[in-house]
Amino acid sequence: MDNEKTQELVLKLLDIVTLLLQSQIGNTSPQEASKNSTDIDQSKLDLFQVMIDQINMKSDISEMERKLKTLESKMEQQNEELQKVIQFNRKES
Repeated sequence: MDNEKTQELVLKLLDIVTLLLQSQIGNTSPQEASKNSTDIDQSKLDLFQVMIDQINMKSDISEMERKLKTLESKMEQQNEELQKVIQFNRKES
């Protein structure tokens, strides 16, 4: 799933959670509703931070995969060079 679709799904989830929490607020006093509204905003921020962290982890993983492929390529090249040296040494001895 790409980042855009992930963001869309998370935003829809935030809307659903917000609606659920707001429906619960209707059953409380005005003082509690005000506190709950702040809690809802904090919950949205927390969920958004989780989404950002997941995107960053995916980006980090992609970067690590790229570095790993580069490293594998270098190792293969060094292995080929080593095999050539081994073959040369066998011929010389």
